Amino acid sequence: MTVSSPGPLSGPQPLTPLDHALLWVREGHAVALATVVGTWGSSPRPAGSLMAISSTGRVEGSVSGGCVETDVITAAQAIMNGAAPEVLSYGVSSDRAWEVGLACGGKLDVLVEAVRSPACPSGTLPEDVLADACAYQNARRPAVLARTLDGVKHLLISDPDGDSVPSGLPPELAQAVRTAVAPAAARMNQTHGGITGFCSRSPRRRAC
Repeated sequence: MTVSSPGPLSGPQPLTPLDHALLWVREGHAVALATVVGTWGSSPRPAGSLMAISSTGRVEGSVSGGCVETDVITAAQAIMNGAAPEVLSYGVSSDRAWEVGLACGGKLDVLVEAVRSPACPSGTLPEDVLADACAYQNARRPAVLARTLDGVKHLLISDPDGDSVPSGLPPELAQAVRTAVAPAAARMNQTHGGITGFCSRSPRRRAC
């Protein structure tokens, strides 16, 4: 499926997991987003990888290339039914990781939260934040999505730079924003925000 992008781009663009999530929400379904928020060692997917899950069973994207998706989907269904957001941890020392098939030698943390909508009033990710993130992606405008891992705070910063960090953020989340807006060489390949915060940067049309 494709969608036309606003701005200077011409022709249809492939839908990302964020696009699918917004489309499903607007169709009236409960939707959850799973985001890789931490990786260590040999991890199947990088931090920032996304997977969208709907209450109808539709899934777009991946957080591990097939290793832990079934377990993440099960958790997402519970969260769409009213459970709190959760960070799922998988690693070679975790019984859960062996049960679901992650035995690559690394560690993977996945944040799962539902989109707040009429179909899922208990969701924590505001629909308008999701819609704005999709708009920035489609227009290829740089943006940073900062979130606390408990689902309490969400902040979308457009056209970020070193002066983009708003005041009043929890220290860990503020540091995650600074890391995300730093030059790519300084960020390396991950934007892990520590214990309570995580930032995803989307400088081009992609999901992370």
